[in-house]
Amino acid sequence: MYNQEQSAQLKGEEESNGVAIKDAALFQYEYPPDMSIVSPGEKINHTWVIKNVGDTLWENRYYECNQSMMELDEKNRILRIPKFVYPGDKVSPSVSFYAPDKPGTYVMNWKMKDSKGKIVFPDKLGIGLHFMVMDFEEDKAIRGENYNVIEEIPRLSAPIIAGNLYSHTWIIQNTGMTIWNEYYLECINGDNFSYVKKELCVPLKAHVMPGEKISVKVEFATPPIEGIYTMVWQIMKKDGTPAFAKNRRLEVLLNLI
Repeated sequence: MYNQEQSAQLKGEEESNGVAIKDAALFQYEYPPDMSIVSPGEKINHTWVIKNVGDTLWENRYYECNQSMMELDEKNRILRIPKFVYPGDKVSPSVSFYAPDKPGTYVMNWKMKDSKGKIVFPDKLGIGLHFMVMDFEEDKAIRGENYNVIEEIPRLSAPIIAGNLYSHTWIIQNTGMTIWNEYYLECINGDNFSYVKKELCVPLKAHVMPGEKISVKVEFATPPIEGIYTMVWQIMKKDGTPAFAKNRRLEVLLNLI
């Protein structure tokens, strides 16, 4: 059993031997996935799981949001964790608040601080939350416009190395009565992937006839930061408007390690 006396003894021994004590935190996972799309005023609940992977006892530490694009109340600005977090233990800081009324992309970040208010890992990004607020209009039935996803490759999400190249393919069938003229597939919440902006807008076949099946492939470099990301894609008309109702979306779940 690891206790405070052992921690103090270990610290004294390592300092006397000139060996640096390791103090480290490791992101484990988060839920729901980051980069979600919400409606104005919708409630957002988010939890991160962080592990103490060092040799140091965390005492009276907490997470604080110093960079926020919206006002947070005290319990969401300062995230309390247990008073003592021993090496090997996990903590689950979480937030619960309502999305702003103003549409846009919001980025928030919390960093761990010690009992004196000093940032513990200044060179680390901390824990982050990215979400997009979209004010969807009432869906309008578009006569003759629809599609089916026949196949998706890969079918299931698997862990991939952050920063590596990723590809995803859908086999889509035009099940409506309209010819798709110069439609394209676009990631509508890809602000955090701006470095691959061109790859987030993929043209479909120039003319897709009713009943025709097409293959659509996206390929891009993933972010160099571990985490779980949801990328939401929509089929758009050549004038930049959605070709289908808001619930007709394609999603890619990235589990970066």
